[in-house]
Amino acid sequence: MAPKRGKDSAQRTARRSVRRRMVYVFTEGTLTEPSYIDALIDFRRQAREKEALPPGKVESTIEIMWDERTQGGRRGPSRSSYERKPLVIVEAAIAHKKRVTREARGLEKKYQPSVWCLFDRDDHPGVQRAATMAERADVNVAYSHPCFELWRLLHYQNYTSTFGGVCGDVSARLRGNATFVKTYGQHLTSVSEDKAKLVLPEQVRGGYKQAKKFARKINEEHTSPEREKWDPYTDVWRFVEDGVGLTDY
Repeated sequence: MAPKRGKDSAQRTARRSVRRRMVYVFTEGTLTEPSYIDALIDFRRQAREKEALPPGKVESTIEIMWDERTQGGRRGPSRSSYERKPLVIVEAAIAHKKRVTREARGLEKKYQPSVWCLFDRDDHPGVQRAATMAERADVNVAYSHPCFELWRLLHYQNYTSTFGGVCGDVSARLRGNATFVKTYGQHLTSVSEDKAKLVLPEQVRGGYKQAKKFARKINEEHTSPEREKWDPYTDVWRFVEDGVGLTDY
């Protein structure tokens, strides 16, 4: 049976006796972020097969807990879940964090579960409020402005100018990159927006260190305490390293 999408099962490694730490991910994406996480899990599996686990190193099991595939149609009392998306995601993550923390009571710190939220600026209100709520509840956030596609774009090129908060402009620039387009087929000259939502492992393989370098550089330019004004911005590399446990791919 194929492993559950977005879940890094302990049975996928020969080291079944290794105690593992759970990492729960709450993401707004229906396809892009989950397929990227799938690629990260596969990269990590390949890396583990090539090298022994260092003494004292704790493996983690990654599971996607919340996304639009299961929650997209739910409505709040006054605003749609789309409009409140970062807040809805963080609220769900905080509730889950409380539950799994209670269940893990007594475990060593290195085995304590970790909860992450991946969300974008897009045109959502309440981004800063959501981030503050998460921080106070010890829920980790990987945030992109205007959207996750910026992180993908940085695997191919640097970009420091504002997008004016328009995610479509990031997507268009990504789909305009000839190298990116050819990951879908060597003879292609264009790719549709819908098709480009799927992250293929070979699209990001080998580009991590460059993307992280570019991201950290553009992030340093922001001095405002309000995340809504950080355009462009992405710190997805924090999730890659602190959540997944990769330092390169």
